[in-house]
Amino acid sequence: MNSVTKKMKNQMIGGNHYLNTTIQPWDVVRSWTHPNASGFENYLYGNVLKYLQRYRRKGHPKQDLEKAKHYLMALIEELSNEHC
Repeated sequence: MNSVTKKMKNQMIGGNHYLNTTIQPWDVVRSWTHPNASGFENYLYGNVLKYLQRYRRKGHPKQDLEKAKHYLMALIEELSNEHC
């Protein structure tokens, strides 16, 4: 991890809901993304993970779960276009 990333991890905009976690969503996305996935597919996947990770931390659990569902449905649709 470079120094810019370390610096960014200690700066939260709009709350500290990620500072109190063992691992931040972008670390999960970085380590779990699939090399054969498109950039858009990884974007959708990352947002699913982000909203699932924070749904009880930010004060709007149902809204965050709905957002995760929205991105998951978009990811399923994206994969459907590939005829998986």
